[in-house]
Amino acid sequence: MISRSAPGRLWPENAARPSLLETDDLVGSFFYDTALSASKAAMSAVTAVTDRSHVVFGSDWPFSALTFTGRGDPAPGLSEVFTASQRREVERLNPLRQLPRLAARLT
Repeated sequence: MISRSAPGRLWPENAARPSLLETDDLVGSFFYDTALSASKAAMSAVTAVTDRSHVVFGSDWPFSALTFTGRGDPAPGLSEVFTASQRREVERLNPLRQLPRLAARLT
């Protein structure tokens, strides 16, 4: 069990302790962003463990300014994994579902 590992010994007392058998479900429930990892390899790995609805836009500002200094698509690798409509989900719709108060102000 994870409770016998180093992270398990530091686990908060009130939090349920997952078993190693639940790892796949837990990893699939996380949300992943595209910040500085929008390559085909990275996004293919993410979509192998979770649904596209768990992928959201991430700019990693101000650090992204160090790697992106031009104009145009700041994450062209996303187009190697997602269609244009899927990118719209990742870059707009998924984050707005997570932030309903922001979504309400934008509509």
